[in-house]
Amino acid sequence: MEPTLTEGIVVLVDPRAYTHSTPADLDIVVARHPQQPELEIIKRVEFTTNEGAYLRSDNADAGAADSRRFGIVPFELITGKVVAVVVN
Repeated sequence: MEPTLTEGIVVLVDPRAYTHSTPADLDIVVARHPQQPELEIIKRVEFTTNEGAYLRSDNADAGAADSRRFGIVPFELITGKVVAVVVN
């Protein structure tokens, strides 16, 4: 599967989207990498649990880091929801 977001694409993020709710399946979210907190990642929510979200890359063949590598991402590491994509 090809990546949904490629270099040069601008995303608009709502940092308050999950203030009173948790991410839904298939949402595209911005999160801090669980093992490298200074790195922000953009991933799709595959499913959620009571502890957090299982995040997957749309382009699994590229070997991108996602929950298959680092596990469930705690909700507090999810910093926003991608609400729009602007293609140049």
